[in-house]
Amino acid sequence: MVLSFYEKDQRIVFGAGVGFQLGAVGGSVFHFLKGSYRSLKGERFTGGEQAIRLNVPRNASGFAALAATVSAFENAFAY
Repeated sequence: MVLSFYEKDQRIVFGAGVGFQLGAVGGSVFHFLKGSYRSLKGERFTGGEQAIRLNVPRNASGFAALAATVSAFENAFAY
């Protein structure tokens, strides 16, 4: 099956979007638990929330870049 350039490009963008979502969800859980563990006793929820805001965008963008790279190589080797 031969895909057009638009369809190949669309698959790469879709892969990056899925990677961003996985990184955001997984990073939110991980960094909330890590931030709440390292906070003071009365500030656990606030510490977890602050850790999410600081760390999850970096984590999600890293997963998006990884997924886009994997999708690009997958398309290059398949066609």
